[in-house]
Amino acid sequence: MDLRTAEQYGKKSGALYVCPSCKGNLEDGVCAGCGFKVDLLDEIPSLFSGSALANRYKEIARFYDSVYESREPVAWEAGRGPEFIAYVASLIRRMNPTRYLDIGCGQGRLLTAVSAPQKFGIDISRKAVESAVALVGVMALCQGIAEELPYPDNFFDVVTGIGVMHHFLDGKTAIREVWRVLREGGCYIVNLFIETPLSERFRIKLSEFVYPRFRPTSLFRWALAKYGRSSDEAAGDRCPPDSIVQPVYNGYTAWSVRRFFRRNGFRVRFVITKRRMPDAPLAGHHRRIYVLEKTRAEAPGATGRWGK
Repeated sequence: MDLRTAEQYGKKSGALYVCPSCKGNLEDGVCAGCGFKVDLLDEIPSLFSGSALANRYKEIARFYDSVYESREPVAWEAGRGPEFIAYVASLIRRMNPTRYLDIGCGQGRLLTAVSAPQKFGIDISRKAVESAVALVGVMALCQGIAEELPYPDNFFDVVTGIGVMHHFLDGKTAIREVWRVLREGGCYIVNLFIETPLSERFRIKLSEFVYPRFRPTSLFRWALAKYGRSSDEAAGDRCPPDSIVQPVYNGYTAWSVRRFFRRNGFRVRFVITKRRMPDAPLAGHHRRIYVLEKTRAEAPGATGRWGK
């Protein structure tokens, strides 16, 4: 399929792409500024630039393609089953977005669950995007990376990143791209694995077994499992419960991630944890959902104190 057909496909699907490198307009799939050309295979736009970062992601994409081909993703997308997807979709629904983007959209299960006039998805894995197209039909779906989002400034009302922030090669650039494509006041919803500090683990166990209700039998069973038969639960508090070894993994603590968000133009509106909201379908206390709001009009890094 030629570039003109690619451009027509983008218009048909509601996509409004810009050059992932220089953010210039694409005329017939070509950027007049830097010469970037949209690559189209099976009517799915590939917006990998020729940067060194994009080329590294192409290598990683092959790993994820093999995973999608060799097993059911539901089995390895730990903690992201139907109940969790419905829960996140309900959070998005409260914000009533017109334009919504899911970064790392996978097979499109969250996109399917969300109601919005314009829905967009991007993933590094072609196999994932192909599955998403088959699942949810013609939508604005493309292959690309978070560090080089192919969308205009101030375009989206809500952006989600469910279990993907840990796997960015350049987290600072990625979150600044999210900031760029969000309108002011727009929301970024992030699902993260947090390395739980000892003090927090103590408070969690205190609330589970001692206060407000003393549960000696449950406390004894937990202690036996932790210190007697195995240390599986302790390991579960420290490591992501994914059943595959991820090619890239960046760890965060509750303090470091808040600082990271604040320095890159976001305010934490609220945090969903198992301790605060026991009914939330989170896979343990180490998983958290952050609902962030874009609060700055100027770009991150525009002043000396940002992003340090």
